[in-house]
Amino acid sequence: MKIKIFAVSLLISLGTVAQTNNAIDSLEKVVESAKGNDKISSMFELSMQYLNESPERAFRTAYKAYYYAAFTADPTMISEAYFTIGLLHHKTSAFDSAMVYLNKALKTCETNERSADILDNMGIVYRDLSRYDSAIIYHNQALKMQQTMGNRDAVASCYKNIGNVYMQMAKYEDALNFYNLSMDEYSLIDDQKSIAVLCNNIASVYVGLNKYSDALSFLTKAVNIQDKIGDRAGEAFTLNGIGNFYFRLKVYDMAQEYYTQALHLRLKLKDNNDIAASQFNIATVHRDLGNYREALKYYNQALELREATNNREAQALIYNAIGGTYKNQKSFSKAIETYQKALDINLAIGSQKSVASSYERLGMVYRDTCLIYRSDEVNERTALENKATLFYKKACEVYKEIGDSLNAARVLNYHGNMFHDLGKIQSAKIYYEQARKLYGNNKLGVAYVAYNEGKLMHEISNADAEKYYLEALALAEQCEEKNLICDVAYSMFEMKKQARQSEQALAYYEKYVLLKEEIDSDRTKNRIAEMEFESDIKVLEQINENQQLKIRENEMKQSQFRILMILLVIVLLVILAFLFFMYRQYVQKKNAYSMLSQKQSELESAYDAVKVANESLEKKKNQIIDSMTYAKRIQKAVLPSEEELKTVFPQNFVYYLSKEIVSGDFYWFSEVNDFVFFAVADCTGHGVPGACMSMVGNTLLNQIVNEMNVTDPAEILNILDKEVIRNLHQNEGDDSQEDGMAISLIRYDKKQSEIMFSGAGQKILVVADGKAQAVSTSMFSIGGMHALKQDKKVVFEDTVIPVKEGTMMYLYTDGYMDQFGGEKNERFSSSRFEEMILEMQALDMPEQYINVSRRFDAWKGSEKQVDDILIVGLKF
Repeated sequence: MKIKIFAVSLLISLGTVAQTNNAIDSLEKVVESAKGNDKISSMFELSMQYLNESPERAFRTAYKAYYYAAFTADPTMISEAYFTIGLLHHKTSAFDSAMVYLNKALKTCETNERSADILDNMGIVYRDLSRYDSAIIYHNQALKMQQTMGNRDAVASCYKNIGNVYMQMAKYEDALNFYNLSMDEYSLIDDQKSIAVLCNNIASVYVGLNKYSDALSFLTKAVNIQDKIGDRAGEAFTLNGIGNFYFRLKVYDMAQEYYTQALHLRLKLKDNNDIAASQFNIATVHRDLGNYREALKYYNQALELREATNNREAQALIYNAIGGTYKNQKSFSKAIETYQKALDINLAIGSQKSVASSYERLGMVYRDTCLIYRSDEVNERTALENKATLFYKKACEVYKEIGDSLNAARVLNYHGNMFHDLGKIQSAKIYYEQARKLYGNNKLGVAYVAYNEGKLMHEISNADAEKYYLEALALAEQCEEKNLICDVAYSMFEMKKQARQSEQALAYYEKYVLLKEEIDSDRTKNRIAEMEFESDIKVLEQINENQQLKIRENEMKQSQFRILMILLVIVLLVILAFLFFMYRQYVQKKNAYSMLSQKQSELESAYDAVKVANESLEKKKNQIIDSMTYAKRIQKAVLPSEEELKTVFPQNFVYYLSKEIVSGDFYWFSEVNDFVFFAVADCTGHGVPGACMSMVGNTLLNQIVNEMNVTDPAEILNILDKEVIRNLHQNEGDDSQEDGMAISLIRYDKKQSEIMFSGAGQKILVVADGKAQAVSTSMFSIGGMHALKQDKKVVFEDTVIPVKEGTMMYLYTDGYMDQFGGEKNERFSSSRFEEMILEMQALDMPEQYINVSRRFDAWKGSEKQVDDILIVGLKF
């Protein structure tokens, strides 16, 4: 089939994309410090960076950015949000979802430039779905818009994308036409880097046209350009492409040579992802040569590098290649084990198309294993058949979910073939019928299904065999699929021969022979072209070798003469340098003696001055530390005492760990009549600024509850929010400071055994009957965002929580969850925190305190503490 030809030629244009932790770290810092639309745009970029290591994290970041964009009501940012989410769905093979979000992006977009970009990406999605007509329509729409705006770089990109669609359709002449148009545009703007990349694409076309010399010419041109402009990564990519080119022609020694050149260049660039890609290609050469041990060695080296860079998608590809190597060796159990590893990774990263491919591979290897069992090994054979069926069905389901009906139909066709081989006629027929329906208007796919149905009916001497054969023949002729026409003609000959219809049998046999000769002739022509090209290569190598010998001989003569001249010059220079050095040393010594005494007195004076300054700085440092220590004692005195807490909550623990001497986290306690109030707050910042804010919060809470007698938690927070905004002048002029605090406030009614909770940007954890429930209210914190709160009419709300004996409640700030540590230096996270809380429910409160402290120390290790930490546990 034509698609197979393209799959081989595409090797030349494949590349790898490296994603470094440095980029993620840098963007995270930008997101943390940026505000407004800049913050949202940075979050979109960060979500794309997260994609390779954690699709879940990527989507979470993108949806969070969308939430912020929705608050701004800025159509540009909302459109950008839809566009980013659409790209994430496309990257994870969720094509239907990708199209939904890209359409939303297009509807909300207000600029022609972004609209054209969205249309171009929609074309790429349709190309990946093999819906080529739709892909070309969208690429053309994008092209017209870019031409209108006069953006030559984007116009060139659109031409290239249209060429890529035709290339995937194996319409090489059309692809070449659009690649040439793209080349013209890039030449006008003198974009040498893009021209080199396009040369690789054009080389792929010439491979498809069997014009190997032209293909190699463009690959060589690309290398020369990349070498000239210093694009070493691009040069390594093209050298790797030349290796793929020779690999396609089965000229393995040349393929290995260029793969090795690319590897050496990538080792200098120290890009582990690209190094792994070269090792993967070298392994594939060994696999095709039957050197399975060497192949597995290089595959495992590539796998180690992919694991080091956390490139999980590439890890899955390598596991698939290793599985294929074991499958070639008939080591089916090892193949199954390795394919399963690839599947596990694809499931984890959420790449649906890759998941479907893994299911399909597992189905195929179980099918092959099943077919080698003898008829008397019924139980083993049935178990393997069921496994193959299970994985084939899963592959088909996933392909259907992502809208890839052609691949789903192909899997159904394979499934039918398996039952055909097992002699289960009825099951085979059912799957062929399902494949036929799913292929729909795809004539070539239906032709292959019809041929399989014809063979099935032929074996059981069913009269419908001829009907299916004729259908397959007609469709294959329309698609000009010579191999299939040849196969159908031979099957018709055999069927007519068995029915003793000699005249018709002879006609089909003649058709078969003519087509067979034509196919063999095509193959011969292609092989001749390959052989001629190989012969040309050998001649060129010989000529080049002779030229190199002459060049080296001339270079040696010139080198000897240059060496003699250099030696003479060196001797003269050494003599002159020695004389100059002796004179200069004499002058320097003379000057040095006169300056030495002066410098000594200056150094003594400078030493005395530095000593005085150091003493002054040490004194000031001690004064600051003494002040901070005294401030810590004041802050501690303001906090509720242990005795106060025990009067109401006999069983409790307080884990309080400040990042600096004083803390921005505080807890507050008050008892009014039958109500007990308790709060945990996280003020903006830490150290001195946070501590100052904590004193403001403590003072205001005492005024609101103890002086104003406000007892409703939500109302307390509403008043606290207004007072913080007023006291910090956040409602005046254009002042943009957003200081405040996140707070959890509970009111315990001792008579009713009931908790009323209200939160501002912070939640609590309630554990009852062995189950944990996170309770939160408003996403807004106390203070800041004054205009937005007024616009949205934000008020804080109460949540009633019934309590019974044994109920545990945990109030906490986010410092514990945000701490980096562990083997992978990652956040402790809310999920780990909740698991830890549940695990220690059998412990009493002092033991829970010890457990929390030990777990934190073990997690943090040698890392720095990132924030103030406060966790309060209360048992009712």
